[in-house]
Amino acid sequence: MSGEIPELIGKEKEHYSTLKDLYAYSCGEERPENKLCSGLKDTISDWDKMMGGRSGLHAFVEPYIQAIRGADREKARNLYLFISPTFFYIHILYEMRRRAWRFAVTCGGIFSERIVENLFRAIDRKDSLTIWEEISKDRSFENRSNRLRSELEQRHFQEADSLVSFLKSIYLRRSHSGPHDVPPPEPVEAAMSQRICLPVYVEYLKCLIFLGNALSSDFPRFVSFFHDLAETHVALIFPEEEVTTTPKEVTKDLYRQGFFKEGKSLKEVMLRLGELGFHWDASRVAHELEYWSKGKRAFLTRGGKRGFFRYFERYPPEEFFRMTI
Repeated sequence: MSGEIPELIGKEKEHYSTLKDLYAYSCGEERPENKLCSGLKDTISDWDKMMGGRSGLHAFVEPYIQAIRGADREKARNLYLFISPTFFYIHILYEMRRRAWRFAVTCGGIFSERIVENLFRAIDRKDSLTIWEEISKDRSFENRSNRLRSELEQRHFQEADSLVSFLKSIYLRRSHSGPHDVPPPEPVEAAMSQRICLPVYVEYLKCLIFLGNALSSDFPRFVSFFHDLAETHVALIFPEEEVTTTPKEVTKDLYRQGFFKEGKSLKEVMLRLGELGFHWDASRVAHELEYWSKGKRAFLTRGGKRGFFRYFERYPPEEFFRMTI
């Protein structure tokens, strides 16, 4: 992968416009197929440059472009569902590569918003409803995501709670740097946001398939692309000697998200860390949990017997961070 960073700031507007046209076309609106396909090719070409010339997305998208040339609106919708979140994820990685950490975190929030919108629209399409038209008037992401969880649970999608929890984790990171907060270093903040995007993307596609969208055949290919993109690109952004994410930082961030409100065992903490892509030794994590449970900096309380400890928040996160100023 090239170490050179292409200057494509501003191109995101063109990319976004192309995706809007793709969605409109998939819904039956008139868009010239040749112009739409040309815009898609240009967009994918730009994304490839942003990712160092090795993204490999062309091969996955080309069959869809050929289908769109033949006026296949179903394929257009499927392509939109696959790549519209990818648009924001690529911009997360691109901004991280430019060391524009705050922009990367903001793109993560928009990534979450797009996932929520796409899933509401999929529910509406399947059940002939207008939930998105209603809920889009509410600007609160908390309210939208809670409503999404409720709708998915009513339809018995088993991963509803996990998916929405991940979405909130990414989205809320953009507002962690308030006047009474003490955030971890911005590179770590951006990296943690980026790490959660892959499991969210996987659960999002599973949910779309559950809701009746014909994505199963290309599901492995797009997930593989998303995974490989993250692996190769983040290795370039974060050489090992530059930024180290530690269990101490991550457990503190989990506390900030309200993870310990109900109390958690070491096993439950390890499970959540694994979901976020962290695989530290249990003894090391237990040491950090103990660290945050003692002394003046403690924000956790440890209860129970050895081997069965549970960790609870000592203060609400907003109160703790206000006290540390």
